[in-house]
Amino acid sequence: MFGFVKRNLSGAQRRKDAASGERGAGKGAAALVPAQHWRNRSAKRSKLVYHSQIMGDCRSIYLEACAEVANDFLTDGFRYLKSQCALVKKEPDLVFRIGFRSDRRNWLVEHPVEGVAPNIDDLNFFAPIEEIEREMAAYGSILMYVLVRVDSARIETWRNSLPHPLLTGDIVAGCHLGDLVGNGRQWMIANLANPKTRHQRIWAIVCMIKENALPYFERLRDPKKIVADAIKTSGRGWGIREPIEYAFFHCGKAAAMSLFKRRLKMTATSNVDGMLCYPDFQADYKKALEDFRQHGIPAPNTSFGNVEQQLAFIALALGLEPMK
Repeated sequence: MFGFVKRNLSGAQRRKDAASGERGAGKGAAALVPAQHWRNRSAKRSKLVYHSQIMGDCRSIYLEACAEVANDFLTDGFRYLKSQCALVKKEPDLVFRIGFRSDRRNWLVEHPVEGVAPNIDDLNFFAPIEEIEREMAAYGSILMYVLVRVDSARIETWRNSLPHPLLTGDIVAGCHLGDLVGNGRQWMIANLANPKTRHQRIWAIVCMIKENALPYFERLRDPKKIVADAIKTSGRGWGIREPIEYAFFHCGKAAAMSLFKRRLKMTATSNVDGMLCYPDFQADYKKALEDFRQHGIPAPNTSFGNVEQQLAFIALALGLEPMK
């Protein structure tokens, strides 16, 4: 998550340096005059110390921000796992997780110049890229991403009993917090590098979790309602496989079929400015079905290059399409 800079020389370079030292005068000797050699080493060491200090500062700021967010949810039944930077709430079947992630390329401006980015909105996590870049140039970048996730022990046991599971493990649903905020179509970036806006942004993250993630968790306590809603309207916080599988487990094959047909229709008719995103969807979907019927259903957790293969896999694995 965090990068550290160190000096690595190849074997050839080390041999070259050693040979230059043995020769004394001649080609390459000037590079190893003792005073100059030590000045170079001193400069490099200073640079390494500086980078190490900066990365240490970034890490400390990020970890303190995680703890500050987590502190607001300890009274809601969550436990903060410091080693994982995650809040976890365990119940007999479900486990609710709020995880924090950052970027290994975090960095700070050594001497921030005030007034370089005067029009930055302290609480705007969905700013235009130009505004984001202007703030990074002024203060640096310490990013915080928030991920929410729900696991189910019962679904994991059920998956293990299937001849062709779509997934393994216990994850039921998960997404970035930004997928649950607003229209869910914008990438949320929380930059904590600016000390003047840091605590305001941390508090805004706390509010977004309370207003969006906690209700998301609550909805997954009522499987019948969330499946019925997903059949009528596309739900947030789902992948492609998870909601159909979830509907099959909690509400039966008929509910899974209804949700699957909705997904087929949405994919076939999705468009941008009147142009179909998948103009050959029906033909490609049927081809994927025939390929899997001939060569076998893929293994669980298989990644696919296109949505047609993904849907064909779901259909055959759950018995929503016949194998012959």
